[in-house]
Amino acid sequence: MKRILCALLSALLLLTLTACGGKKPAEDPSVQPPIEQPDTPDTPDPPAPSEAEQSLADLRETIRAAGAALGCASLGATYGNDALDLHALLEDNGYAARYPFLLDLPSKLAVSTGGWEIYCIVPADEDVSITVNEFGWPSWDAEGPVAGEVLWESGSGTPLCIAANVSDIMPDTQITVTAADGTAVIYQPFLSLRDGSLAVPKDGTVYDFTVYPEGFVRETTA
Repeated sequence: MKRILCALLSALLLLTLTACGGKKPAEDPSVQPPIEQPDTPDTPDPPAPSEAEQSLADLRETIRAAGAALGCASLGATYGNDALDLHALLEDNGYAARYPFLLDLPSKLAVSTGGWEIYCIVPADEDVSITVNEFGWPSWDAEGPVAGEVLWESGSGTPLCIAANVSDIMPDTQITVTAADGTAVIYQPFLSLRDGSLAVPKDGTVYDFTVYPEGFVRETTA
């Protein structure tokens, strides 16, 4: 009798446990299962600028910080050699080391009017247009020098090197840099007769990045 009673109790206990374990709690419909996010591929970092690109970017920043619209430097002289290898000259006079971007420019001058003085023009911004014109007296009775024939033009702010100024006392080439808003800066590069430095306007629109000898002191700006 005790065995039968024990068996019945065991069976009853088993049924109770089964009933309790088989019933699942009701799910809360407001709880949403987590959404798995797809793996996002890593975006590669942009390539670092080259030494030449960085030198140009740094110079443009310096020009802008000075409040100028363009930079100009006197790079040397052609000494009458219209076929001058500009890169060789820049390597010899140290400009290539100081401004590596110059070696990315063509080895031939963009404009040569027959003058010996070599200038590099660098706009402060890329989003500009550049026009190079002849500059001089159209006739003996003219009221003053004017811009003449277009020698070179570009719709971008890519730097360029020119040879200009047959005369020491009269510039013969005009540079016009026009911004996207139509603002234009007009400049005729030439060297001062007082100290040989690059003559720049007093309004600060042109920044001189010429490399001068150590201890050089500018006597004049124009």
